[in-house]
Amino acid sequence: MIIHHIPYTIHHSLYTQGTIVDDMSKEGVVQPALVNLSELSLATECVGMILKIDDLVPVR
Repeated sequence: MIIHHIPYTIHHSLYTQGTIVDDMSKEGVVQPALVNLSELSLATECVGMILKIDDLVPVR
């Protein structure tokens, strides 16, 4: 993949149909903030469960 140096904005991302970096807002692709909040919340919950399980497993 060839990486071209272009001025970067928060809307630039890899275009899935090729190997170019393009402005996704022009393509009509947006990601709601709720998605980011949800994935952060789920990741935090997952880490909490792993730590609880780790405390319950007896050390030999």
